[in-house]
Formats: sequence, structure tokens, C-alpha cells
Amino acid sequence: PTLRPLSVQLLIGLVIFGWWRSRRFGPIAPVAVSARHNIVDHTDALGSLYYRTRDGLGVLRSYLRQLAWELRLKHSKGREAAVLAPIAARLGKTVEEIGQEFRDASNAARGKQLDRAVAAGFIRRLATIRRAAVEAGIARTRGSRPNGGRKK
Repeated sequence: PTLRPLSVQLLIGLVIFGWWRSRRFGPIAPVAVSARHNIVDHTDALGSLYYRTRDGLGVLRSYLRQLAWELRLKHSKGREAAVLAPIAARLGKTVEEIGQEFRDASNAARGKQLDRAVAAGFIRRLATIRRAAVEAGIARTRGSRPNGGRKK
């Protein structure tokens, strides 16, 4: 009976101390989402894989598909000149020259195999077209939908 008040006070003190520190019991839970790697790491890895295949055909096809999507060329059948005119003006070229770049790259992408250096040349020329389209405000990007890139 004489130790009961002391033990109750000690127990209350331990509970208050535990609550004050508010530490959870057990091991620390692992992080639910691992840290994202930098986009450069992804690009380097993808570039290495394409380099090992020694074929630039897949890269060129992917780039053409992405560029056609950004410029909405599939939805502009018959009105390609209207889409390409601001790009041509920015680059100081004619619409026919820009169209010829697309035709040359498309013809090369239809083959069975394409040398990496040739594919890189096409991609460089198409990248200048893409940059001019972005600067002219023509190219759509992932976040170009009215609600911030999310579907309704």
C-alpha cells in the first residue's frame, strides 16, 4: 500500500514523458515513394540503350511521332501550310522547305534500318523546327490543356 502512490506517480510521469516526446514505437517505416531520379539520368540511360542497338530508326520514328503530335499535324490534314507558316517565318525558310524536312525524315523512318549519324542529323533539323514552333506558340506540350494538363 505504501508503494502504490509512488508507482502511480511514476507511471503517470512515464506516460507524460512519452506523450511529450511523441515518438512512435517500433522501427522507422520505410519511405513510401523512393526519390525520383533526375530526368537527365533517364535520358542518359535511354541514349545508351539506343547507342547499343546501333540503329537510329526507332529514335527517329519516336521523334517524328512526338513532333507531329505537338504540332497537331494529324488534325490539320490539308492545312499543313497554315501550321508550318509561322515556323518557316521564324526560321527564315519557306513552308516548302519545312515540309521537305518532314518528308525526308518520314521517308528515312520508313526504311528497315537507319544509321545513327543519319538519324541524329534528321533529329537535329527537326529539333530546330520544334524549337521554332515552341517559340511561335504553335507546339502543344504536356501541360497545354486548359486545366493544367489533366483530363476531366
